[in-house]
Amino acid sequence: MSNFIKLLIMNKKEIAKALLSAGAVKFFPNPKDAITFKSGIKSPIYCNNREMTKSSDCYNIILNDFMDAVNAMWDEYDSHAEITIVGVPMGALFWASCIAFDFGAGYAFVRQEAKDHGMKTKIDGHPLGEGTKVIIIEDLISTGGSCLEVVEAVRATGAEVLGVVAIVTYGWPKTIKRFEDAGVKLKTLTDYATIVRAGTEMKLFSAEDGAVLENWYHAPENWGQL
Repeated sequence: MSNFIKLLIMNKKEIAKALLSAGAVKFFPNPKDAITFKSGIKSPIYCNNREMTKSSDCYNIILNDFMDAVNAMWDEYDSHAEITIVGVPMGALFWASCIAFDFGAGYAFVRQEAKDHGMKTKIDGHPLGEGTKVIIIEDLISTGGSCLEVVEAVRATGAEVLGVVAIVTYGWPKTIKRFEDAGVKLKTLTDYATIVRAGTEMKLFSAEDGAVLENWYHAPENWGQL
C-alpha cells in the first residue's frame, strides 16, 4: 500500500472521528424514530455536518481536507485554470463559500427552483457559461439525486464540471454508478463504512448497533419493514 493511499485512509478516519466527537452523527435504531431522506429512504443514522461549524477545531479539520481535495481535483485538470466553486443547497453553501474565499475563486449556488420574483434566477453568484470550470461542493451524498440535479443545471449553462467534493457518502454501489454514468468525478472526505468502524472503535456503537447499521446499508429500502 502506497503512502498516499495510507494518508487517504488516515484522513477519512480522522474526519469520521471528528464528526462522531462533535455529535454530528445521530443514531436512531428504532424505525419509528428514523430519519427520512429526500429519496424516501428511512435511515437509522444521520450525519448533520452543520455541527462541524460550531467549533474552530472541527471547522478547520473539515475545511483543510476540503481544500486539499479541491486542490487535488483542480491540479488533475490544470492548476493554472480559473475555477468557480458551486454549492449544493443548503448544507454545502457555507463550505462552498469558505472554499471559494480561501482559493480566491468565483462562488455560485444553484436553487432547487428558479425564483418567482426579482430576476427569477435559478443560479446566483459568479456567472457560469461556456469556458467556466466548476467544482461542486456537497455536504452529504446518499442516492446522489440532489447533487446530480445541480450538475445538470451547471452543465446547462455550458460550464464544465470538473467534479464533486463532498464531506460524506453512504457509498452505495448504485450511487457510485450514477455518478460514473453521468461522467462526474466524485471525491469524499469520509464515508459511511469508515464512520461505523470509527464509532465502534470509540465504543459509540455496540455490536447490536453495528448489526442494525449493516442490515440497513445492504437493504435500506426494506429497513423497518422486516
